Amino acid sequence: RLAYANRGVYVKLGQHLAQLDYLLPDEYTHTLKACFDDAPQSTAEDVEQVLREDLGGTSHELFHSFDPLPIASASLAQVHVAYLRNSE
Repeated sequence: RLAYANRGVYVKLGQHLAQLDYLLPDEYTHTLKACFDDAPQSTAEDVEQVLREDLGGTSHELFHSFDPLPIASASLAQVHVAYLRNSE
């Protein structure tokens, strides 16, 4: 739970530690394997902030359509379906 609460690099660290079954006790690696499933998702507001900071506009300004619900999330990123304004 601590890795999920702190997100990002902590989830990535938990994933790495989960693979160290040759070094860590089974109880640790089994528990940490949960970091591979259900990675935390950023809020729509956080996604909009990243778009403004990195791309200089909101999802409505930059894309013809943008799904605020991610189709996948990982420890450090997530994936959204979006179509550029100049694409079909």
